[in-house]
Amino acid sequence: MENKKIGSAGEFFIYLVNFLALGFLTTGIGAILFQAINKFIKETDSAGIYWSTISQESAKYGVASVLVAGIIFFIISRLINKFLKEEKIEDQSASRKWITYIVLFIAVAIMVGSLINLVFRFLDGELATKFVLKIISVLSLSGLVFVYYFYDLKLKQEQRLASKKNLIWYIVSLIL
Repeated sequence: MENKKIGSAGEFFIYLVNFLALGFLTTGIGAILFQAINKFIKETDSAGIYWSTISQESAKYGVASVLVAGIIFFIISRLINKFLKEEKIEDQSASRKWITYIVLFIAVAIMVGSLINLVFRFLDGELATKFVLKIISVLSLSGLVFVYYFYDLKLKQEQRLASKKNLIWYIVSLIL
């Protein structure tokens, strides 16, 4: 049986859907983390009264995003790995590289923007525990995405398919 390639448009579509799902998944996780921080970290106002603001809408968006986008992301990721193994898509395809570098750029932009916001708030004298924890959450999520995809770009196909690290990343992210 002939091993038919998917083609550049098909590859582009698959990678684009995968990274779109990744975007919704990470923003959903971020929304859940933000609401957990809002719930468990109490702040005081100028009168010394403790308060906490929790957005039910943000929490519901986070859960919905994780459920829907998470399933799509993991299914498409497994499909991509299957296609790579069967050589239906090229490991070093231009579509894959372009979309991955765009994702890396977005991750770096989010990290830089978060750090600028942190320094700005610090200079403005507004640094609160909630804010710092939220910045750490954003930096962690975008950092994990960056590290994984940067590392993934550097691997050759044989290394990627045989790598236990990919399996560990997959299982840990699925559990989270």
